[in-house]
Amino acid sequence: MADDFPLDTDESKTLSSWSPGPVDCSEDLARLIYRDEQLDVQTGEIKIGAFPLEDVVRPERGGWSLCRLKYSSESAIRSKGELFEQRHPDNKFRGVSVGCTRSIREISIPDGSGKRPILVVDDGLPDDPSHCLIKQVLLAPATSRSEIRAQKAKLKPVREQVWKLFSPLTAV
Repeated sequence: MADDFPLDTDESKTLSSWSPGPVDCSEDLARLIYRDEQLDVQTGEIKIGAFPLEDVVRPERGGWSLCRLKYSSESAIRSKGELFEQRHPDNKFRGVSVGCTRSIREISIPDGSGKRPILVVDDGLPDDPSHCLIKQVLLAPATSRSEIRAQKAKLKPVREQVWKLFSPLTAV
């Protein structure tokens, strides 16, 4: 990985045996859009609901799932969307919203410390080697409802920054 960006340890190593390797800062990442609350159907703009706070607060969810476009294809993404529809009949695959890894990695806590609240890590799966995650590293795992609420409040500004980096819907 020929990057001049300082990476976290988890970002600079391969975390999954199915992954093609660490996510490079130059890579474009796609968020698959399935639900109406994720999309303004009139304008094609992605809503903030495309990045649920639950996914980054609850460790069992891992983070926000993305697809590394460099290691995928339109047909693979379409197949993934169709499979999701079969498993979740109330949802309809709409397309993808694309963001750049470097922009996501440049997000820092606004306290001047330069500390990064989120990481982009490879998370290749047996049926999807292009899978990766945006995971939060700012807060320890929450164990109670009040901790979860507090963490969501702290991560809202981060989520808004991530959301603003992603493009309007692109049909696949």
